[in-house]
Amino acid sequence: LDNQQGAREATAHLIAQGHRRIAFFGGHGDSSSCRQRRAGYREAMKAAGFPMASHWEVECLPTRLDAARCAEALFKADPAPTAAVCYNDAVALGLMHGLAERGLAPGRDFALTGFDDIAEAALATPSLTTLAAAPRARGRQAAQMLLERLRDPEAEARRIVAPVKLVIRTSSCPPLA
Repeated sequence: LDNQQGAREATAHLIAQGHRRIAFFGGHGDSSSCRQRRAGYREAMKAAGFPMASHWEVECLPTRLDAARCAEALFKADPAPTAAVCYNDAVALGLMHGLAERGLAPGRDFALTGFDDIAEAALATPSLTTLAAAPRARGRQAAQMLLERLRDPEAEARRIVAPVKLVIRTSSCPPLA
């Protein structure tokens, strides 16, 4: 997946909504996809000329439970972010829970985006703005490449970077006035 471009688009979307203090939340440095997504976030923030506080980059396991547990870290120092680009949808859904535990309404008091467009993203409250990767198309692509490899085991290896598409829903609200 074009992880870097996707995170850049998600960050740019939150900037266009009026956010200036945007966090990158979830994932861990051992993951290449997390490093790519964090790089895209940083590129968009830098291009906009916005600062990035160190406490706005919070690592956690890519799960709802750990994301909910780590949500507090975003608010331990001032200034607190008003939005977050989340490593994946599971992390975003966990952050929504963590925000609610703090008395913050996701999609009203705090904006966030996910990555992967899992089925629950559209059904969440609020519905989650995310990056869609067209998993069926990726599966067909992988199967086709595997069949090609079986037909010609000596063929040169190929690398495909699949595009992602920003799906805007209600979780990526403008900041409160």
